[in-house]
Amino acid sequence: MQIRNILHKGLRHLYEDDSAQAIPATAAGKLRNMLAVLDDLEDVRELQSFRMWKAH
Repeated sequence: MQIRNILHKGLRHLYEDDSAQAIPATAAGKLRNMLAVLDDLEDVRELQSFRMWKAH
């Protein structure tokens, strides 16, 4: 699944440029991992298996 749009400017910079300046340093690693998982999904319905993310 390709991530098409990220509204949060800091998160978008983390995804596109790997720049974590605009997000908390303590969250950067976790957010990188989450973005990587989202990138690897083949179907949006696979998000249902990550109940703790509360995807909607």
